[in-house]
Amino acid sequence: GSEMCIRDRYKRVVFRSDHETAISALLRELGRSWHGEVVPEEAATGDPQSNGAAENAVKLLKGRVRTLKDALEFNLGAEVPPTSGLMSLIFKQAASSYRHFVVGADGRTPQERNIGRRHRPAVAEFGESVWWMPLQTTATKLPPLGARFEEGFFVGLAEGSSESLVLTPTGLVRCRTIRRRPLGERWNKDLLDITS
Repeated sequence: GSEMCIRDRYKRVVFRSDHETAISALLRELGRSWHGEVVPEEAATGDPQSNGAAENAVKLLKGRVRTLKDALEFNLGAEVPPTSGLMSLIFKQAASSYRHFVVGADGRTPQERNIGRRHRPAVAEFGESVWWMPLQTTATKLPPLGARFEEGFFVGLAEGSSESLVLTPTGLVRCRTIRRRPLGERWNKDLLDITS
């Protein structure tokens, strides 16, 4: 359905990229499998201005990553090593938070433009210690009178759903419900031990 729509709408597309072999191979493969004309346009070597939109996106993402990392280090009172497993989660959250919360000139976020409606998920700060409720399935029912929440660390939003990502000592889990802890209990250096 939608694949035919794109093929019918665009007979010629231009992709601007740098000189990376992987990108060139991808564009060649796209040219072989698509019925329209694929025109690879290479950005000038050493001239970031010629690929302005991509350079701006990289600059924006780096700034958001720096901010998340600095805030986490301040809150934990400890440095996050560049080799920490947290770094990949920080990058993921930097992109996700931009999509969900940066409002454009039209008054909508990129996520709202994609799904066509307002979406305000429950969040905490990156790395914050939270209580989370496991997802309930037909195979795993939550106890009616027992503890329903477990401890973990909020690390972002799951792509393509309204679920949160929580890091636990046993790994990364998805959940729909998180609860923030009291102010004095929100930051715990155990997070660094889990991801070292």
